[in-house]
Amino acid sequence: GGTWDDLVVSDSTRRELRDLTMRCRQREAVLAHLGPGFGRHTNRGVRALFSGPSGTGKTLAARILAAELGLDLYRIDLAAVVDKYVGETERNLSRLFARAEEQDIVLLLDEGDSLLTGRTDVRSANDRYANMETNYLLQRLERYEGILLVTTNAVGRIDSAFQRRMDVHIEFAAP
Repeated sequence: GGTWDDLVVSDSTRRELRDLTMRCRQREAVLAHLGPGFGRHTNRGVRALFSGPSGTGKTLAARILAAELGLDLYRIDLAAVVDKYVGETERNLSRLFARAEEQDIVLLLDEGDSLLTGRTDVRSANDRYANMETNYLLQRLERYEGILLVTTNAVGRIDSAFQRRMDVHIEFAAP
């Protein structure tokens, strides 16, 4: 819960958050009006990256956005999703995203840089499977039909391929 008045951010960040709110509200209408130049892979999903130092209001902004939209906000527990066994992380992510699309909720990937890191050179089987997980997540984010908010205080650690898949990137500065 909360309101935008509870959040201490710059005027430009506040404008970007209001624009994001409108985009989320109008995601069905926007999709219907996009021309063929946007490609056939365009969907109604909205993916936003909130970056900035700790304590700047990223998580609070996510809560307020969900409240403004009248949707539930679910924070993804990365410890429950990531699994050491091959294929289990992808299976967990698949179930998570499918359930979120069914329920029409806002997903919050708090400290998302830990999951959205860059791919590495393949030196071992572990590297290969880690890259496969990353590739799966990239594809799933592209197809995701819901609203996904990712927060990070280490935007430089996020793979550029993930950053390109974000529709909106809002930077939060210390008040």
